[in-house]
Amino acid sequence: EKFSFFDEFNYSSIILKFDLIFSFRSWCYKYEIETYLEFMLNCLSDDGYLIVDIRNDFEKEKILQKFISVNILAEYKNHKRYVLKSFR
Repeated sequence: EKFSFFDEFNYSSIILKFDLIFSFRSWCYKYEIETYLEFMLNCLSDDGYLIVDIRNDFEKEKILQKFISVNILAEYKNHKRYVLKSFR
């Protein structure tokens, strides 16, 4: 299998490392950064990418400081879409 899909019902069963994790207007947008941060860091491979929408009124440094490479893909009225790579 090259692709695996998880949602709020089965995510806790993940025992894999992923090269790409993305969350568009969900985690870090509707749900606080702390909700899944440690879980996501455990599932992202060392050279993996995280693409995530972070609401402007969230404390984005809580997640951005965990990564060496931080780039903004797009800016919207209420949030920015980031590409994060190589977590510390």
